[in-house]
Amino acid sequence: MNHIMELRKLVYTRPLVIPGACELFEETGLTAKHLQLLNVYSGNDFYYKYPHGDKVYNVISAYVCREYRGTLIQDVEEVAALKFFRLDNVPGRINPPEHPILLEFIASHQS
Repeated sequence: MNHIMELRKLVYTRPLVIPGACELFEETGLTAKHLQLLNVYSGNDFYYKYPHGDKVYNVISAYVCREYRGTLIQDVEEVAALKFFRLDNVPGRINPPEHPILLEFIASHQS
């Protein structure tokens, strides 16, 4: 995990894609070969109150990753469950600020 901390020091001097790749690896064990920006989200739909009481208005840069390497490894402190799923079978229980992002992604990939 030390390499994650080193990458995080670069956040303000590198493009947003580096923190995106960092989070992907930290939470899933996967390394992105390429990330494509889906959209940047903010506003009231992205307000969240964490179970421990912290309140945040998230600004989220969401990426699509179609090419990666590695094996799924769950960070048990940050991720409740980790698996791939079909777009027509999205889990009902996901992090609330991520719900509108998934809906947009699914809508953009329906025929």
